[in-house]
Amino acid sequence: MPLISAADIDFALQDFSGAASQNVVYGVQSCWGDLKREPLLVPSESGLQNVGTHISLTIRDGALTGLQDESTITVDGVDHVIRDVGVALQDGTRQLTLLVK
Repeated sequence: MPLISAADIDFALQDFSGAASQNVVYGVQSCWGDLKREPLLVPSESGLQNVGTHISLTIRDGALTGLQDESTITVDGVDHVIRDVGVALQDGTRQLTLLVK
């Protein structure tokens, strides 16, 4: 059980995303989410090499029902494929791993 309310989590995600309206759409459901893009670095003989981008989406756990791997989710108007629906975290959020469609 999270230590803060669902409304507080939604407020924080709205603030972090900077979106004017709910920015995540899954089917007919929508919610606030915070999308992060980080370089995916792997060791190589010459040092670290950037081989892509790791995309993660943090949402309030339970905000979207029926999440499934390999399904489409739209964030900030861009379609993505869910690679991993993740697990519920103790803070009441869920972090998904995405791929741009």
